[in-house]
Amino acid sequence: MKHWGIRGIVIIVLITSMLACNGGSTTELITDAVESVGGLIQDVQAESPLELRSLTLRNDDGEMLRFEAKGKKLAEFPPSHLREHMVLGLRVTVVFHREGDALILDDVID
Repeated sequence: MKHWGIRGIVIIVLITSMLACNGGSTTELITDAVESVGGLIQDVQAESPLELRSLTLRNDDGEMLRFEAKGKKLAEFPPSHLREHMVLGLRVTVVFHREGDALILDDVID
């Protein structure tokens, strides 16, 4: 949870900015814009050593969730570091949003 401080502030700033532009339905925007889920990494697919293609997480209910990363570069979480979390069984929290039926990874917090 040591990384939550800065990332949490960034997420709050993003939500606040989106709310200012929304002009209304704040509950719907927050629910649809940013979500998070904790669990254990089950699979990591990489585009390159620094770019993540997808991440599969098993949440506390045993549900498998696949997050598309679309080549995202996470400075503190390159694919090799995510695989380390997977092998050691270390929990992570995935921050994401939805695009249709797809879950799009925005950030990872350990």
